[in-house]
Amino acid sequence: MSTTDTDEVGPSSGSGAGLIAFLNYLIRKNEMVDSTASALRTGCRKVLEIEASWQDLDMRTLDVESLLLRFRNKYRGDLAERSISNYEQRFRSTVEMYRRWLADDPAWRPRTRPGATVNSGRRGPLRASGPGAEPDESSASNTSTESSALTGGPTMVTYPLPLRPGVQVRLVLPEDLTLKEAQRVSTFVSALAFEERLAITAGAQDS
Repeated sequence: MSTTDTDEVGPSSGSGAGLIAFLNYLIRKNEMVDSTASALRTGCRKVLEIEASWQDLDMRTLDVESLLLRFRNKYRGDLAERSISNYEQRFRSTVEMYRRWLADDPAWRPRTRPGATVNSGRRGPLRASGPGAEPDESSASNTSTESSALTGGPTMVTYPLPLRPGVQVRLVLPEDLTLKEAQRVSTFVSALAFEERLAITAGAQDS
């Protein structure tokens, strides 16, 4: 029987609808940051919907790579290569996480940032890293590496930069930043700067 409303299916069903219900469960129980779980849910539905009865797919035995190949063939030319790769990574990561959760594997949670606090129990809160995750204020002043494995993005590194006395900013850049990208960032930042002479003149007028 085909299920059209995933809310009618529990996360423990092991089906395609159950996978979506699992992500809804993570949001509802605060097991994962809302924006991260929502991004995974969007990616999984995009991939699953190439199957007419995707709600009934058995996620425990699904040939993930075969499904992703058909997904790629369907959207090649319609979606950017990076978008396709992101959807693929989100789907792979979520299916692996879901299968472990179904098996009561305490290691079902994805990798988190170094130093992040995660309870050891199956229902403990999850602080996921990557785009959309909430920043860890306790480590904001330190150089840190963030993994974006869940969303398919590059590994990002946060660099503290003393801009001027009393002002410190943080740059978040890819770990494998290229020279061309660095030059582009430099050009962009330079375009944001105010001329010092104009800034002084404006300050004098204000006084």
